[in-house]
Amino acid sequence: METLTRPGEHAPTNPPAIAFSSVMGICGLGLSWRAAGQVLAAPRVIGEWLIAVGVLLFIALSALYGIKTVRDPNTVVAEFRDPTSASNFACITVAVVIVAAAILPRAPSASLFLWVSGTGGQLVLFLTLMGRWIAQPTEILHATPAWLVPIVGNVTATLAGVPLGFHETSWFLLAVGLVSWIAFLPLLLHRLIFCEDKLPQRLAPSLAIFVASPAVGCLSWLQLTGRVDTVYRFILFTALFFGLLVLRLWQLAVRALPVSVAW
Repeated sequence: METLTRPGEHAPTNPPAIAFSSVMGICGLGLSWRAAGQVLAAPRVIGEWLIAVGVLLFIALSALYGIKTVRDPNTVVAEFRDPTSASNFACITVAVVIVAAAILPRAPSASLFLWVSGTGGQLVLFLTLMGRWIAQPTEILHATPAWLVPIVGNVTATLAGVPLGFHETSWFLLAVGLVSWIAFLPLLLHRLIFCEDKLPQRLAPSLAIFVASPAVGCLSWLQLTGRVDTVYRFILFTALFFGLLVLRLWQLAVRALPVSVAW
């Protein structure tokens, strides 16, 4: 289902909510390099530089999106009310939580503030979207892989929640994310496989979200339990399968060129 945009709506000075997914990716990669530095003796400085870039990008996007909200609130409201783009707002809350995890070793107080803000915002957003999907007419074609961001976004809170001491809250968020993921995954696969109106080519890169969802769930389970057990392997190999599936569908992403914000 295509969404019409006005000229200049997604200019660098007028970013959409989904632009915050770049912060998720860069800071997430930095966290991975930080872990690799501890386990595999990889150069830690690479991870710290990636995190610094991600944090600076987060600050810049927050300022630009704040200006956009003040100058043109109708555009922001319309974006949130649009069923094809409302789930993109989870990119903001998840980015806040991932930044909290990234800066935790160096700025624990700021990390705590961001974690509480991002986690609370993520939960409220998910409840809002769930309520809307249930109470209002919702078409199956509105469902895209981007729906998994607010659904599984709760799980990312454990990455900083556990080190900050919020164990029970992290278990709650992991349960919400995993159960919701298991419930919505068949719906999304049904939409992609059986609906005659296939996923728009420009959204094909978003299929990679199918990999990210179980991958983050796997990390969160390890963070909470500290064990490589049956549940860990179940979620991990699910992520591996979806990774292979995305590689199998690489032609769809190539057709989505030129590169857009969906990448």
